[in-house]
Amino acid sequence: MHKKIDWKNPKTYNEKLQIYKLSKGMENLWPYTNKWEVRKFVKKQLGQKILNKIYGHWENASQIDFSKLPNQFVLRTNHGSGWSIIVKDKNTIDAEEVRNKLNYWLKCNYYDFYGKERQYKLIKPMIFCSKYLADKNGQLMDYKFFCFDGRVHFIQLDIDRYTNHKRNFYDRDWKKLPLSKGPYPNSNKNYLKPGNFTEMIDVAEKLSAKFKHARIDLYNVDGKIYFSEITFTPDCGLLPFQPKKYNTIYGELLHLCFLLYASIISLGDPSPFTSAFSI
Repeated sequence: MHKKIDWKNPKTYNEKLQIYKLSKGMENLWPYTNKWEVRKFVKKQLGQKILNKIYGHWENASQIDFSKLPNQFVLRTNHGSGWSIIVKDKNTIDAEEVRNKLNYWLKCNYYDFYGKERQYKLIKPMIFCSKYLADKNGQLMDYKFFCFDGRVHFIQLDIDRYTNHKRNFYDRDWKKLPLSKGPYPNSNKNYLKPGNFTEMIDVAEKLSAKFKHARIDLYNVDGKIYFSEITFTPDCGLLPFQPKKYNTIYGELLHLCFLLYASIISLGDPSPFTSAFSI
């Protein structure tokens, strides 16, 4: 972003996320960041109905018996972001290659691997396998609800993320917003508001109610809502909004509590961080 973080008077969304993710208190959020453990929280809050089907879970990829899995499935680790393998036809995969990739991820601590997001630091790595999801058109619409103090303020819609990734943004009334984020362009296609959009808002706000800021990720498959994950520092706070004014607009929504902010400032002169964490 070609600027140094203003540690003493952060104003933009991305500046505040840097302070947020480096706070030691973020380590307490590991059960919600853990993509396996968070299912317990979701079940307690909303029941089993929005949780995807699970085929198995393992501590090591060598334990996976592919013969017992269906033809289509998704393998994920619980302790990182983007560490997933989508299998549309298991007869076409190299099982040994898949195991090697999963075991490599298991050896990594995502905190050290990318971005110093402390909510990942204490997670014990594992693998789990879930049902492959797609709508009647073979697509999987990925809705990401940005919540501040338990209220949805805007939604990010990710489209064709594994082929021709695009992102659109909408307000809570599904009015398209004139902004983009990072390297992903907007789609010119008109995406209609889901018929159960009000229910999706309700789900996101119930799951985010106890957090200062959380992005609640949901899928909508032919009218059925599925939970994906909870994210506390979207894109590690390293992708800017365009136009730039939205970095400030959304920064105003993120109120860093005094103790969290002090945990960074109390380290003394923040200048040692400016080279490692310039944004």
